[in-house]
Amino acid sequence: MKEIVFILLFLSVYGNAQVIKDTVLGKPKFVKEYVVFLNDSGPSTFMKSDDEYGHAMIMRPDNLRKSMAGSWFETNFCRYINNETAYDKNRNITKEIWYYRSGEIVDDYDYTYDNLNRLIIKKSKNSYSENIFRYFYEKNSKTVTFKEYYSKWKDEPMKKYVGKYENFQPMLTTKFDTITKPTVFSL
Repeated sequence: MKEIVFILLFLSVYGNAQVIKDTVLGKPKFVKEYVVFLNDSGPSTFMKSDDEYGHAMIMRPDNLRKSMAGSWFETNFCRYINNETAYDKNRNITKEIWYYRSGEIVDDYDYTYDNLNRLIIKKSKNSYSENIFRYFYEKNSKTVTFKEYYSKWKDEPMKKYVGKYENFQPMLTTKFDTITKPTVFSL
């Protein structure tokens, strides 16, 4: 009899266990998420020079969210996150701003979609650089065919790359300078 009661108790506790999900339900237009530390300890870091987001973190929204979810739900330490995200009616992210703990902007992203709900323009900028990606599709395909990429680093001329998306090899590279004419390099 005790074994049956124990098994029933175990099954009722196990069957009603909560599953933690990091998700936003409904159709939000705007979400702000951040971590508030109750003291000055901050997030765990590997080296003294690490910033809030961790050691050698690739600062892209997909990578930051993946790192955050992995830390929060699979380890016993805390990662820092501070961002604002805006959505369109189709739940596509249209704008993201990522911040450091001080409030300084890490990166600012803008996304544009076409009438078929495909990403066609992605812009990112920070205090050092500005990048614009334009994606091209064949007719109603959801697969990107070509990518056009503009890159402007602080104190450098703008560069333009056009490439076939499948093999990431550039078809042509153009450097723009305000003083001279564009230089085109074909590969």
